[in-house]
This record gives sequence, structure tokens and C-alpha cells, in this order.
Amino acid sequence: MIKKITVTCENCKESFLFTAESSVVDKVLEEGHYICFTCEDEKSEDTKND
Repeated sequence: MIKKITVTCENCKESFLFTAESSVVDKVLEEGHYICFTCEDEKSEDTKND
């Protein structure tokens, strides 16, 4: 089943409509925090060691 929730990114405080399989949504809600893809990308670029 697909669920829709509104989540707020912890880093940039932007709100996003999150649509996903209910198990994924439940996992996000259980953990109680969400980082958007933009912030995730920035974070992963910071940790890359070339």
C-alpha cells in the first residue's frame, strides 16, 4: 500500500510530500527524522576521500 506523509528535513527545514510504500513510510516515522536528498548528497560529497 502507498502512503503519503509530509516530512521536514532536519538540515534545511524544507517540507516535502513523501510518497512511498507504507513499510518505508513507517520506518521514516519510527526513526522520527528525515534528511532530504539534497542534504544527503551534500553530506556524502563531504565524506568522499578521493
